[in-house]
Amino acid sequence: MEFMINAKFRLQDQAEILARLPQEQARLKELRAQGIEKALYISADLSQVWIVMQADSRDHVQKSLESLPLYLYMEIEITPLSIM
Repeated sequence: MEFMINAKFRLQDQAEILARLPQEQARLKELRAQGIEKALYISADLSQVWIVMQADSRDHVQKSLESLPLYLYMEIEITPLSIM
């Protein structure tokens, strides 16, 4: 099943976010290699991202998100997707 994740960043944490960006990119690369992360889109102002994830359950998506170094700086909304 696919899920759309909308993650908004708290801009007051920008310095901490930038410091952890290389680790975030490495973890996303691992999730992509595992077939979990399917697509990633970043807003022009870098304040939010949209991620399409493939997983068996919402709990699996949640655990994958919690493994991201920037997870603590995100406000996350998870939406199950269906194919039409």
